Amino acid sequence: MNADLEKIAALEAAKTGGASNMFAELAGSTVTEISQIYRGGLVYKVPVKDNTDFISKFDKDSFGTIVARPTKTIIVEQDPAPGEFVPAGTPINMKLTVKDVIPSGSFKGIDKSVVDKFADIGSLLTDLEKTEDTLAKDAKSVIDKNVDYASLSTNDKTAVDNYVANRFSADTEEKKAKVYDDMKFLVHL
Repeated sequence: MNADLEKIAALEAAKTGGASNMFAELAGSTVTEISQIYRGGLVYKVPVKDNTDFISKFDKDSFGTIVARPTKTIIVEQDPAPGEFVPAGTPINMKLTVKDVIPSGSFKGIDKSVVDKFADIGSLLTDLEKTEDTLAKDAKSVIDKNVDYASLSTNDKTAVDNYVANRFSADTEEKKAKVYDDMKFLVHL
């Protein structure tokens, strides 16, 4: 461990009356700087790793036009339950997943045609993000507003109806509203 880190860890251990677990050895790397982070009125000193090797060796041009959609992590289970009183320092066990891989059929009441067309949320998002598809682009701009079907303007309702008619067999106003509201729910999780 870097000598500066050893001193900081020793000071922290002296303050807390025990060994400090604030610092971890950065295996095979050189710590070049100690940075300060302020949280809750406390100052934490953390090591900053020198990533010059990565920057000099990484070929960003090799990625070409690969663009990844940002992911959103969803908590699907938690123990102790949310809102349950626990003493400070109690570990919380959580099961997390990435939003894109959640099966659309895992939610109660989602229209069967949405589940059949889009097996998971990621496939719905991919379809809506097709920039060369005017129907998808227009529908996405409406869904992004997060407005219920009944409250849509005439132009927005037309954009949604065109997309829904193209992707699903939704022939009634009620069916179009249900499909749209279910898609909006999945997108805005």
